Amino acid sequence: MEATGSYWRPVWNLLEMEGFEQTLANPQHMKAVPGRKTDKKDARWSADLFQHGLIAPSFVPTQQMRHLRDLTRTRTKSMQDHTRVVNRIEAVLEDTNIKLSSVVSDIMGVSAQAMLQALLNGERNTAKLAELAQGRMRPKVPQLKEALEGNLQPHHEFVLKRLFMQSRFLQQQQRALSREIEHRLDDEMGKPLFCGIPFPAWMKTLPLPWRRRWVFAPSNLLTARI
Repeated sequence: MEATGSYWRPVWNLLEMEGFEQTLANPQHMKAVPGRKTDKKDARWSADLFQHGLIAPSFVPTQQMRHLRDLTRTRTKSMQDHTRVVNRIEAVLEDTNIKLSSVVSDIMGVSAQAMLQALLNGERNTAKLAELAQGRMRPKVPQLKEALEGNLQPHHEFVLKRLFMQSRFLQQQQRALSREIEHRLDDEMGKPLFCGIPFPAWMKTLPLPWRRRWVFAPSNLLTARI
C-alpha cells in the first residue's frame, strides 16, 4: 500500500482488523511510471516492485501506539491553542493600556487571574485589585497598582470574558486528555506491547511525565512528536 497523505490510514485499519499482512511503501522510494500516469499503471508498477522485493516497508506503529500518538498530538494542539488564546488576552489588555504582563511573568497565574477576574466583575480600584496579589507577588503591589491603571471599555470586557471561557475549556480538555493517556499507560503496564518492549515493573511508581519520557524515548523506538 502506498502512503499517500492520510488516505491510507482507514484502509490500513480495516485490513489490519481482518488480519492481513500489509506493507506500507514510501512514494518517494518508488519510481514514477513513465508516460501517462493512471491508478491502474501505478498499481501494476507497485505490485511488480513488491514482487521483486524492491519496496522497503515503512515503519507503522502498533495500534496501541497509534492511539497514544493521536491522544498526545491532540493534547499538544490543545496546548498550542491555549497559548494562542493567552496571547490574544495579552493583546486585548495591551489595547486597554493595562500593563499587567510587564509586572507578572504569567498572566494566567493565581494572582494575575484573581486581579483580572475582579476587574471583569466591575472592580476599578487599582489599590484593591493590587491587594489580591499572593505569595511572591506581594512585594510588587506598588508596581501592580500602576500596571492596572487603564481604559477598559465594555467591548473589552466582553471579549476578555469570552477568551477566559475559552481558556478554561482548553485547560479542561488538556486535563481530560492527560487522564486518558495516564489511564491507557496504566492499563498496559507490564504488557509487551510497543515494538515488543515490556514495561519495567518499577515504572508503575513513577509519575506520568517520567513514564511518558521512557515510553517515547528514541532508544525504545517510540519516537513520537508529542
